[in-house]
Amino acid sequence: VGNSATTMVVQGNGGNVGIGTGSPSDKLEVSRTSTDQTAGLTLTNLQAGGYGSGIVWKSVRSDGGSVLTAAEIVVAGENAWNSDGNTASQMQFWTQKDNTLTKHMTLTKNGYLGIGIVAPDAPLHIEDSTSSAYGGIRVVGAGTGAGSTNVRQIADFGRTSSGSDSGVWLGGRTDETTAVIGAKTASGNIAFEVYSSGWQERMRIS
Repeated sequence: VGNSATTMVVQGNGGNVGIGTGSPSDKLEVSRTSTDQTAGLTLTNLQAGGYGSGIVWKSVRSDGGSVLTAAEIVVAGENAWNSDGNTASQMQFWTQKDNTLTKHMTLTKNGYLGIGIVAPDAPLHIEDSTSSAYGGIRVVGAGTGAGSTNVRQIADFGRTSSGSDSGVWLGGRTDETTAVIGAKTASGNIAFEVYSSGWQERMRIS
């Protein structure tokens, strides 16, 4: 349609669509040459009130052919969008989990990033609602963790053991934790423990 170098072209072989390019390499390719680094793609929702837009990925199940949403990135209004003070938005990140589209991450109007929580109240807010899981932040170093000469360093922040312990856990292998600085939620104390044929408390601050 028009000059393929500047407008749009639809390839007869394969049906690829190119905007700004005469040789699109995928189903849709948008190309431009500009020193302006603003977005090259705009999605507009003309429904008044802060209703946003999103990008949806879909896939087909192999046990019946159902077409399901695999993931979404959605931009939605946080307020009524009827005055300057009520005009704000957020980004939401959804993925499919056990046949249910689930919101996993939210970036709010204040720039707060929530992982596992819908309404974060800190610049980075991470929650895990599964009490038996090890939630929080995990930092893992190089190595396989197999044997004493191939140590894999692990640090867990906010780790829980069925909801009873939390704090900073330091490990030297993938299958065991060798040292811990933890806050025992049951007693309200700070305990310093190491692992040697079982947990051994070395110091406690009450």
